[in-house]
Amino acid sequence: MIGLFDKTISRLVAASTGVGAVILILMMIQVVADVIASNVFHSPIPANSVIVTNYYMVAVVFLPIALAEMRDDNITVEIAFQMMSRKAKNWAMYFSWALSLIVCFALIVSLWELAMKKYHTGAFVLEQEINMITWPTYFILPVSFALMALVIVRHIMKGPETVEAEALRRGL
Repeated sequence: MIGLFDKTISRLVAASTGVGAVILILMMIQVVADVIASNVFHSPIPANSVIVTNYYMVAVVFLPIALAEMRDDNITVEIAFQMMSRKAKNWAMYFSWALSLIVCFALIVSLWELAMKKYHTGAFVLEQEINMITWPTYFILPVSFALMALVIVRHIMKGPETVEAEALRRGL
């Protein structure tokens, strides 16, 4: 059971990170194209800043957050942690995961409600006389935090020692 869950979560994290990487490349191409179009042809790409800031940047920043959690790369305070006994370390890890899950769930609920509100109102930004819809981007955040919550559940199922051993194998 845990093996299937682990594989599924790993694939979802890889997919979200891959999508984020592709979007990063698209953003770079579009920004370069806009600079060239602006300076050579004196005709910038319409609504470029809206697309870059409301679509690309949100996806590039939030889609890979589950990867950071999966790899145990988030910021930690290790000075006190290293001096703890194994049992205390395990309890600290379970406590931090439980707290992280609570925060993730609070973010998921509030961000989902906001995304639904933006969807129902048809949120958009008006730039250069173009109505650019922005409501789809509001769904990126709750989905990203839901994936992070699933990674935390994976950690809880595997246990602190296994998660720590996986991080050490990667050289962290």
